[in-house]
Amino acid sequence: MTKKIAIIGAGITGSVIARCAADIGINVDIFEKRNHLAGNCYDIEEFNSFTHKYGPHLFHTGNKKVVDFIKRFSQFIPYIHKVHAFVDGQFIPIPYNLKSLEFTHPSYLAKRISQKLIDEFGFGNQVSIYKLLDSADLDIKNLGDFVYKKIFFGYSSKQWGVKDPLSINKNVLDRVPVRINRNTNYFLDQYQFLPKNGYTNMLKNIINSEKINIKVGYNLKLPIDKLSSTNTQIEINGKKYDHLFYTGKVDELFSYCKGKLEYRSLNFVEDEFCFSSKRPSLALNYPENFDFTRIVDYSFIGIALGRNVDKSRIVTEYPGRYDENNPNFNEAFYPLFTKEAQEKYKLYEKLANSLSNTLTVCGRLGKYKYFDMDDAIGAALNLVSKNHIFN
Repeated sequence: MTKKIAIIGAGITGSVIARCAADIGINVDIFEKRNHLAGNCYDIEEFNSFTHKYGPHLFHTGNKKVVDFIKRFSQFIPYIHKVHAFVDGQFIPIPYNLKSLEFTHPSYLAKRISQKLIDEFGFGNQVSIYKLLDSADLDIKNLGDFVYKKIFFGYSSKQWGVKDPLSINKNVLDRVPVRINRNTNYFLDQYQFLPKNGYTNMLKNIINSEKINIKVGYNLKLPIDKLSSTNTQIEINGKKYDHLFYTGKVDELFSYCKGKLEYRSLNFVEDEFCFSSKRPSLALNYPENFDFTRIVDYSFIGIALGRNVDKSRIVTEYPGRYDENNPNFNEAFYPLFTKEAQEKYKLYEKLANSLSNTLTVCGRLGKYKYFDMDDAIGAALNLVSKNHIFN
């Protein structure tokens, strides 16, 4: 008898799982509460470019398995991502590096600090803000203090809604290290590119199978109360499924029985501009002085794809606490990385694991974890290789 699975969410995780299932003959029903596919990767084609409706998505990875999978579904164009931060009235390259040092310090001091960084950490390496702050050398320690206050503190405080960003999980601040070289590329991964026809098109191609049926704009109420560790099937809307893959908010799945998890959200304010001046990069970070965290110029996507672009979609991002009743912040984008939030999540994780016979909770919201696109694809492929329903 042909197996049948249900998937909640048509983002990267749900789409990859659906395709892997369809490829081996499993029937799939996908339920997506938004009115579009592709999850947070959703983009639209405008101004001869692509606007990413939930913030810029730049594919980068060192995982060949992930690259081989997605290249089945799109053509790709090489793209090297750059980011600048507005510091003391000028844009400097991010991550902070030896070239950034030349912008922010007098030349005599920049040369001295540069040599000390090379001597202590080695040219070509990268270090966390923590290592700079812990250095016994006063110049390096002062640099760490400068980078922390001017670049990390304001941005992270706004992004995560905390007074002290050092209270956040260490891995969050480590995502943007200080480099002991002059490399201004934001990512260092072996593979970096953009889908030629956009992410929405790529995700459509992934789920384009006669074995996959999708319903969008469908906010499904799951019969979670009827699940048990002894069940071999789950019934949804009168249909029986051999397994359910859930990529939504894990606390919502369990009716908030352990309390609500906290999430961070973003309000995207859109404008359009004709070209009058050239911005230095697609993403411009504003650590200080403003309520927003960054401004994104999506003309860079079209230009990278080799298109003629004479008008641009500009999006300013304002961070805030997720609140389903606030129209500006009613999308949950990021889990909170505080110790208290993570401990509450573990209670839900334990519940989900107890029902693993018929339920798999996955994806960024389900796992309450920050995933880059390649992480999400890799995790989905790994899940497929281990889940009993695929054997």
